[in-house]
Amino acid sequence: MIETSSTRAIISPLLTPLRDVHEQNVANAFCDNISNHNDPKDGFTLLRHQPDAPGYEFQRLDCIGLSGNNASAEDLRKLAGFVYPEFEQVVDRFAKRKDLLNHAASWLLSGNEMGFLTDHYKSVTGVAVAGGSFLCALYENTPVTPGDIDTNIIVSFFIKYTNLQGFKPTPIILGEIFSQTTFTTPPSPSTRFVIPTELRHEINTESVYYLKTGQIRERIDETQQDESPADSIRKKGRVVILAGSGGRDITVDTHFDRERHLYIPRTTHLGPLAFGTADIISSTPTLEVGLDMSGRRPKTFIRELPPRAPENSFSADSLMQSIAHGMSTPTHRRQYHPSRKSFDKATGKPTAAE
Repeated sequence: MIETSSTRAIISPLLTPLRDVHEQNVANAFCDNISNHNDPKDGFTLLRHQPDAPGYEFQRLDCIGLSGNNASAEDLRKLAGFVYPEFEQVVDRFAKRKDLLNHAASWLLSGNEMGFLTDHYKSVTGVAVAGGSFLCALYENTPVTPGDIDTNIIVSFFIKYTNLQGFKPTPIILGEIFSQTTFTTPPSPSTRFVIPTELRHEINTESVYYLKTGQIRERIDETQQDESPADSIRKKGRVVILAGSGGRDITVDTHFDRERHLYIPRTTHLGPLAFGTADIISSTPTLEVGLDMSGRRPKTFIRELPPRAPENSFSADSLMQSIAHGMSTPTHRRQYHPSRKSFDKATGKPTAAE
């Protein structure tokens, strides 16, 4: 690992040989996307690509994550409140769910892992706000403390090249909130035509391997090391926070459908789960959460923490469908698309085979 401020960059030696060939092209793809980003409410500004500068090792192609520190409830309020002024309202929504918080606390303090799945609204901002709100309510209403658990947020490589609110690099902020940040390359429209599928697969394989095992592979044929009975028991519970869509959710305003001769209300389309995301969700009980920060008051949808993990990827899809249904209103629907083809057709985006 490489020290980066209060965080440590997690480096995959299997990806290091690829830096010379692919690193600049990957950076260019994401930097172009950020430069063309047309939603100032996200608060993202471009962070120049400088992976070999001290403190910017997280921009290296072979950096698959950051090891950071869990923020206290007080620090969560300071950091998240700076990004989203209505953060306290979201915390209150979780605080009212005493049953959920007590269940989660018991589960985590027993050394178990839980997933925290949300929609992709406002990209990483919404995911971090939702996850931070849950943790803040958990710390203030149960015996769980930041030192009792691990927290891991899974984000796109996109984040490596951004400042948040002109404050500081987004990965550094995430490292001050969560004990681990995992970088992946989702099959979003902005990257799947630019970054080779094989390269995305190699990056995601190493990221997910470290996420699941806490080990960095030295060889391509290496598998998880055998554990002793004592080591196989997780010392701490863990919350894995992630967005379900394999890219940014896209909203289509009210319009008249000439083929069906009817008006379609404003609809936010949620893209399909990436295969790696479905695999993660299918391995742990996962809480479904929706969050819309576009109005004066946040709209939230919070389900129960189920007793077991989804049985397969189709069951994982049902979690996203549940979020879409729970967040829908008569004037603003949410629709989850389990396939990239249907998502691209609904949003007018080009489709390519994965």
